[in-house]
Amino acid sequence: MSTTLCINPFSNVHVKRPREIENAISGLNDKQLDRLLNSFGSLNYTPQKQLGRAVFLSSPQPGYGKSHLLGRLFQNLSTKATLVYVLPFQDPESCWTSILLRTVQELSFPDRTNDNDLQTDSITQLETIAHGIFVDLISQGIQIEKLRIKKTQPKKSTEIINLLKGVTLKKFGERENCKTLKKYLIELCGVCETINDPFNASTISWLNVLYICAYEPSNPLKQSCLDWLKGNSIDEDEAKKIGIRIADFVPIDSSTAYKNDLCKNRLTDLCRLTLSVRPFVFSFDETEVYLLSDAHAVTFGTVIQTLVKTIPNHMTVITANVAPWEKMGKHWQIAQHDCLSPAIELEGISKEQGKLLIEERLKQWDFGFGHSEKMLEDGWLESLFNNISQMGIRGFIGKSHLRWDEVANISKPIIDIETRLKEYYLTIIEKIESDTHRSVYDVNALMWLIQDLAAGLPGLCVKPYKCSKDYFQIKWEINNQHYYFGFEDGNHHKRWQAIKSQSEKLFNSAEQAKSVFLRTPDLKNIPGNWISAPEINKAKQQYLQISSLDFKMTCRIYAAKDMFNETVCGDISFADIDSVCDFLRNQLQDFWRSLTGPIYVDKDNTPISGVNITHPYELIEKITSIVAKEKLMAFTELFDMVKNQWPDVALVRSIFSMIPEIKQYHAPNMTVLKWMSTKSM
Repeated sequence: MSTTLCINPFSNVHVKRPREIENAISGLNDKQLDRLLNSFGSLNYTPQKQLGRAVFLSSPQPGYGKSHLLGRLFQNLSTKATLVYVLPFQDPESCWTSILLRTVQELSFPDRTNDNDLQTDSITQLETIAHGIFVDLISQGIQIEKLRIKKTQPKKSTEIINLLKGVTLKKFGERENCKTLKKYLIELCGVCETINDPFNASTISWLNVLYICAYEPSNPLKQSCLDWLKGNSIDEDEAKKIGIRIADFVPIDSSTAYKNDLCKNRLTDLCRLTLSVRPFVFSFDETEVYLLSDAHAVTFGTVIQTLVKTIPNHMTVITANVAPWEKMGKHWQIAQHDCLSPAIELEGISKEQGKLLIEERLKQWDFGFGHSEKMLEDGWLESLFNNISQMGIRGFIGKSHLRWDEVANISKPIIDIETRLKEYYLTIIEKIESDTHRSVYDVNALMWLIQDLAAGLPGLCVKPYKCSKDYFQIKWEINNQHYYFGFEDGNHHKRWQAIKSQSEKLFNSAEQAKSVFLRTPDLKNIPGNWISAPEINKAKQQYLQISSLDFKMTCRIYAAKDMFNETVCGDISFADIDSVCDFLRNQLQDFWRSLTGPIYVDKDNTPISGVNITHPYELIEKITSIVAKEKLMAFTELFDMVKNQWPDVALVRSIFSMIPEIKQYHAPNMTVLKWMSTKSM
């Protein structure tokens, strides 16, 4: 079968992330989008840019396009707001730690939502807001006469301020401005403290961290700045080089409660610092997952109340399906219910909009007008809307999928649930592999894996675990063996030394336990070039397993979590949650064995290696030229053309998100690539 004939233009039915959306159908939920934008616009007329309520986006049932509407909101607010997409936290006791981690990771996205990571003029959200903070402080300092810069004194202050507001980060960085600005950080600190109430962390610590984030992207200290933003402890010498005050050092033995509170304060500071720059938008999606336990539902209510009542300069958006949300309400106090705006209710697709969608989908794949007419023959579309005025868009696309197979005379064998689950799972893996932002450390996915998914393994007993410094959170017991799991994305040598010491005590006890930590490809190897490295490497050979997950395993784990969440949210209708979890456990058998088996290290004392995916420009250029020439081709055809030089399938797949002209189509057992000019996107 040819690549063209294998395509069903209606297979991609579920938008997972708001930055992945396709063009909207004219009129579909336009009024709802306008209400969201009006809510955002009203921030400028409220004290401290606080709405006092979260914007509540309600869907009658799954499949009405909640995530798609969030994507349209993101597109409309690109460069006008700092956009953060928040998925459910796994541990209620570290909810703010999870939200802050997600926020800092989202700040690494391009500021313009239609940019990709390789555009030379693309800057991140973090760089944009950091630059905006400094421009605002300089302007305010001149206005209140707290800042005097010799070169600008002859000019009128209004002229200087107007000039500054028009200077982009790129233009600012091309001159000697950055070096000059560095000399005035103390004065800018005074300006900031004059016009603001005290921050939770010292103003000078914030400005030194933000300076490096904005103007020194290649500074080796930048990663430590990001770690500090996340609330992690960092090396004291590096902290001093950055300019972080001793009072703002994060203790290496921080408890979960201490760090959670610190992360809430860090997020509050960040919102306050950007008050004169632009607001944040926090979008909470897949909220049905919070109903898995009373603690999650209660804590979620507390988080929303804290956000809307105490944290300035943002808009909070919550999405939910009606039926699950009614259950959520039973866990919330009256004051928390009062933190929600009246629901913005999503509408389904109408018959006229359905016709437009069919024509648009066929046009994307270069199917002519005749194919559209064929699909609409025999009153098919009218029969769908018999006695109803609208239906969920996902349901409509699903019916269109079946109709396309019918008119294209494509016969497909009936497949069992196991096969459908495997096809679905592989499709999610492929999507994650092609998204360069998805392989970063996700504590929620990793903790879910070890705590919830593993709980169904035969003979395994999973328990929460508390120790004095919260180095470990979960304990496994199986076949008289004991395993302790911790979740650490930091790389402070003293904290890892303490973890090693605690692990040694557990190993030397009667339990002879093994300690396990999972690390993703974006994190630094442990140990670093430390004095304690030989000691830690020795521990890694006996009882301290630091599993550096490679790129492929990371994608498999994250795909499992995505699939679990989609099932909980009602997006997978052909299998129940127990069947899905059983399937996922079986898919990860090799991973379970790597945890319960003996520790493997190579001759350099390196545990199972992690693969950091890099993106060679020669491969990007090669893929671009091939797909641009072929216009439409199967991924397997492309891979056959490049595999001699680049044999890593995951590496090749990861390139696609960096070439916006390439659209992927995920069909069962095949991925199709289509070249689309930017004019048609």
